[in-house]
Amino acid sequence: MSVYKDKKTKNWVVTLRYTDLNGQEKRRAKRGFKTKREAVEWEREFLSGIEEQEQIDMKFKDFYITYMDDLSNHLKFTTIRNKRYMIDYHILPFFGEMEMTKISAKDILRWQNEIKGKNYSQTFERSLSNQVHAIFNHASKYYGLKDSPIRVVKPMGKSHAEKMNFWTKEEFDQFISVIDNEVTRLNYYVLFYTGIRIGELMAIKLKDIDFNRGHIDINETAL
Repeated sequence: MSVYKDKKTKNWVVTLRYTDLNGQEKRRAKRGFKTKREAVEWEREFLSGIEEQEQIDMKFKDFYITYMDDLSNHLKFTTIRNKRYMIDYHILPFFGEMEMTKISAKDILRWQNEIKGKNYSQTFERSLSNQVHAIFNHASKYYGLKDSPIRVVKPMGKSHAEKMNFWTKEEFDQFISVIDNEVTRLNYYVLFYTGIRIGELMAIKLKDIDFNRGHIDINETAL
């Protein structure tokens, strides 16, 4: 490596050789520094960045092991167990074989779309999203990951479940007492006491009802 002053431009120049993350030797030059101090500082930061990146040169599944080892003595057993469940079943299958330094914002969006297609609750989607953010934040803070993809991707889902409106038994009895049509009354009874959705009620066929057992098979929805 070398730092010298260009005789023509009077500016300082840095030239150096280094080994990249793939083990290949490369050469880098940077010109235009006004002072030697600026040139030396840039050289130091550049080489430091190469060394930090070497720490994170691994697949997602391998960093996941490092991540969990780092947290093992700082979190409760139940928290660790929940993390492992979410990551093992919903995150690792998608990102596992990818290189940490090559995972892009587009990859995060693809994963989010895959999760959204499974019709999980908004709060569970947010929990999964938080796990991905936590892993990449850990990699950036402690292992020198540069340009973390989650910086430009918004977390999916909602942090709090939406408020649910429901009737008490007394409220339902008051409502049903003014319904005169027998078919309508029956439909409301089924909806209230089984908890099925309107679309599921509309799709029920006679063969789905076992009158002897008092059992209804819900196999499809009309909506």
